[in-house]
Amino acid sequence: PAAEPMEVQEIEEVEIESTPNLIREPPVGDVPPTQHINQVMGWQSALPSEWVPIISRDSQRQRRQSPQGPFSDAYLSGMPSKRRKLITSTKPQGNLSQVISESMATALGAAGMSSGPEVDVIAQRAGQDNTLRAAYREQVRTTLRHNLNSNPDYLPDKYPNTAKYLKK
Repeated sequence: PAAEPMEVQEIEEVEIESTPNLIREPPVGDVPPTQHINQVMGWQSALPSEWVPIISRDSQRQRRQSPQGPFSDAYLSGMPSKRRKLITSTKPQGNLSQVISESMATALGAAGMSSGPEVDVIAQRAGQDNTLRAAYREQVRTTLRHNLNSNPDYLPDKYPNTAKYLKK
């Protein structure tokens, strides 16, 4: 018997430009944020008026989002052990002296110094140097202060221990 051709369903092609319900948004960098928000679409009329500025602000914030910070220990503890091990392998381990020593050894290796007793001595002394440890603590505090000051969701009254730490 002769094979019959298979029936196929043709999918109708739709041009985006001719479809009134689909809105093509220009790239964010080409249009000023306020103009972009006004152009987006009529979604504002479908929502309560007090929601519109919040959603617009969140939309803009998500477009210029900074890179993901490190995961918290609480978040990591909920992950499968294999994934947790992969993520935490790059996280510095130990007390401050060990972290500074390991960081110094890594930096010296990246600078081209071959590993050996000299590198170990330099790294160990760096970890024991009180001035370097104080500078490290201050850098952590400065970085944290900068990150929290630029975060609109951070409220010092809500996190009094953090606010106290940053005032030191």
